[in-house]
Amino acid sequence: MDVLTQFFDFGGDPLLELFKSACSLRDPILYLFIEEEEPWHQLLIKYLLPVLEWRLSLFPEDTTPAFEIHGEQSIEVERESSGKLPEVALLNVFPMIPDSRDYEPFMRQYEKFQNLYPFVFRCRPRYQKFVKVPGEDVAGFVDHIKLALGVPSLTFENFALDALRYSFKEIERQAFGFQTQVARQLPPAGFRAGQESQEHLSAKLLAFNSLAQTHDPKDIVIERRLFPDDPAFIGNTAQDNIELEDMFGGQNPPGDTDRQDQFDDFRIADLLVDEEVWVDIETMRDLAQGDQDPFAALQRKVLSKLSWIESCQEYWMVLPNAIVAFFPEVVAGMVDNLRAGFKRAGARTRFRVFCSDYALGRLHELGTEGAGRASGV
Repeated sequence: MDVLTQFFDFGGDPLLELFKSACSLRDPILYLFIEEEEPWHQLLIKYLLPVLEWRLSLFPEDTTPAFEIHGEQSIEVERESSGKLPEVALLNVFPMIPDSRDYEPFMRQYEKFQNLYPFVFRCRPRYQKFVKVPGEDVAGFVDHIKLALGVPSLTFENFALDALRYSFKEIERQAFGFQTQVARQLPPAGFRAGQESQEHLSAKLLAFNSLAQTHDPKDIVIERRLFPDDPAFIGNTAQDNIELEDMFGGQNPPGDTDRQDQFDDFRIADLLVDEEVWVDIETMRDLAQGDQDPFAALQRKVLSKLSWIESCQEYWMVLPNAIVAFFPEVVAGMVDNLRAGFKRAGARTRFRVFCSDYALGRLHELGTEGAGRASGV
């Protein structure tokens, strides 16, 4: 279920899709005017926050806030009164209660912003009160939030009258507990890590647990540099692969030009079972590198190492839960493009897509449409 579609009216599907597309790109500044009877904007911001924080990560040195809620004075009014432009966030929210005395100024402000900025949106909740939301919609909301927060297998029953807010808060609380357990789990022998985020490290551990269900843990190699003449690349054993790294590492001293040239042409698999499974953990942070579209950048990144990947029977892409929940259509389109690219190149590698399931302690496989027909693996 798409929470935006189910609970908010953006004035039609084209405007909603434009809003979601703007959220998926790096640069756009968004202005959202929301009419509310209850504090729906708080629920909306909480739902959007993981995506907004992800967008901030596409600007490694940026200090722009993820969102701002503006009150009676708009950005333009504040600039006119103070002589300077106030802090502008990636998403600027203007909540207003319909039929209040400030509603007409609110609408004039909305119309003014439409003439000033390209990404200006207006939405209203489909239900005036949280308690009036039908039970089936709450159930769909619960499933969606469980996926977004990384606990899709969590058994959860809501029983409060204020079901939406209760569900979100309770799932968030339980998800935090499961995430903490995974973060504190003792890694297996040979588990290698660099400067990854906790999100990346936890997903790597869940991927290891999933692989260990069907493969000998001794055959799972983590964070390996693969070279064109690497034994793992040409089909020998994982142990040969480790010995090759020792051989490369023991050659010329640091800074030697010839040695650096040897290391220019390599790829790193987050996890590898020789000739069987290649796993990439993609947090999709710091990814665009000047490109507006991080999904396009990820497609190019994967295809650039296809000659390495196709040495394995399967390729596993592990994506952030918030991304697969919020952008299921974009994820599905990206996966379709990559599968088509594999086919054009003649690669017989099976392409599979996963996100995290902290409740189960392993990966959660997604269907071809992105967020549907999923099961724990």
